[in-house]
Amino acid sequence: MMRVKNEGEFLDAAARSIAAAVDEIVIVDNGSEDETSEIISQLQRDLPHVVARDYPYPVARVGEDNALLVRGRRKRGVPIPGQRRLSELYNFTLAQCSGGWVLKWDGDMIATESLLRALTDFRSGQALTMAYVGANVHPDWRHLIGTRMADDRAEQKEPDGRPVLPWMQEMTWTARETWLFPRAGAQYRDGMWWERLSTPFHPRDSRFARDHQVVLEEPGFLHLKYCKRDPHSNQSPGFAKAVADNVALGPPLTPSAYASLQRWFPDRM
Repeated sequence: MMRVKNEGEFLDAAARSIAAAVDEIVIVDNGSEDETSEIISQLQRDLPHVVARDYPYPVARVGEDNALLVRGRRKRGVPIPGQRRLSELYNFTLAQCSGGWVLKWDGDMIATESLLRALTDFRSGQALTMAYVGANVHPDWRHLIGTRMADDRAEQKEPDGRPVLPWMQEMTWTARETWLFPRAGAQYRDGMWWERLSTPFHPRDSRFARDHQVVLEEPGFLHLKYCKRDPHSNQSPGFAKAVADNVALGPPLTPSAYASLQRWFPDRM
């Protein structure tokens, strides 16, 4: 399942990098104004298992915009007209998927060889879910993202009084998520700043689920978010500033990561 908006820069490579490992690629376009729709059409011509849908409603940005909608919904007990919460977009996309298992994917993610091997093993194994991190690629295409935040800021707060988010203390990797999960019973619920997956098979909820989750030792994808022309376009202003101010130069790409990017983007490497 891919939810996209103005993902023309990397969407083609993101979809093709995972295409051979999945039975269906559901791409839901949320009102893109760049070349995204043309890329989706080309993907459909080249890959018969690409399914395209539109979600024409305005969706709140990650951060304080989504939090305002969530607070308003909880206060009044009814959906707010006009702008949609992130969870609504995610659940619409999830509903378009026909398979028994769903792999959440983004338009700026490139699958690693480690993930592709793990997906092959998953099909013949007994696991129910799969979790992994991604590696955030620096805009120079030679390094990963580093973090400006020092360890002594762990207990500090942002200027508006919110606590520093734990994942911002280490931005080389994305947060570890359950990216692959059974379709049965799954839905996305409201967090504050973003959506959160709810599934009867989440490892936090039972020993059985923990015993039936695969956790990859290596990153499952190379995340190109920070290589975009506007990496913060889907983030609310305060959230975007906090993230942008925290980005620094991190460790060099591993040889395998470099080779993967070189395969998909030879003109950039």
